[in-house]
Amino acid sequence: MSWSESLRCGGGQAACIHGHLYACYRTTGGRTLCRVKIGLILPQGFFNEFEDWPADRAWQRMLAIAQLAERLGFDSLWTGEHVLARWGGTSPAFDCFTIGAALAAAVPRVGIGFIVLNSTFRNPVLTAKAAATLDAVSGGRLVLGLGAGFIEAEAQALGTPFPPLPERLRMLEEHFAIVSHLTSAGRPPPVSYRRPSSNSTPGVPRSGATQPPWPSPPASCRPGRTVVCGPPAASG
Repeated sequence: MSWSESLRCGGGQAACIHGHLYACYRTTGGRTLCRVKIGLILPQGFFNEFEDWPADRAWQRMLAIAQLAERLGFDSLWTGEHVLARWGGTSPAFDCFTIGAALAAAVPRVGIGFIVLNSTFRNPVLTAKAAATLDAVSGGRLVLGLGAGFIEAEAQALGTPFPPLPERLRMLEEHFAIVSHLTSAGRPPPVSYRRPSSNSTPGVPRSGATQPPWPSPPASCRPGRTVVCGPPAASG
């Protein structure tokens, strides 16, 4: 559900509609009340928060903060994708998908968000499959964020290319199209992909997330039996 959809609260009885950015309530008197949702970015080691900490102690601190945030009424908890601590050292930098799965079991109310996954590191089909799995495991609480990466040292550490920003943004657009196609209801089941940077394979079935479909991919990406991305058509 998009934020604009969450603002359109209907029904004559008391009702509540939750989007990812706003929560709206329709009172029995017909008045609509909305509030901005508040999320918390958890420490996960990227900023060297856990320098010289054992990994199990660092996780226990993350868990304690997450549980406190839920008790205090935060709406969502967020982690990002980093393979290294920002300033070197010994701080563990936890994997966001693994942490997300653990949080889904440990804090049963709040949303689980990624801010954000690095599309240049990932096969989009595997991203869609992992995201849909976590969304199902968490009861539809996943908020999936996709990004283009910005730290060259992390790419070097993984041995993956770090292309110029325009190319990374094109990769991000492609990944959004594929992930959206595979995780949204009402799309054709199989998908193949024509651009080699996606590293995708033909005939991949839909991953089946539990949440309602999101808005369509950008105009330059046309999902269908085959997802095709390219530059937007010239106007005029």
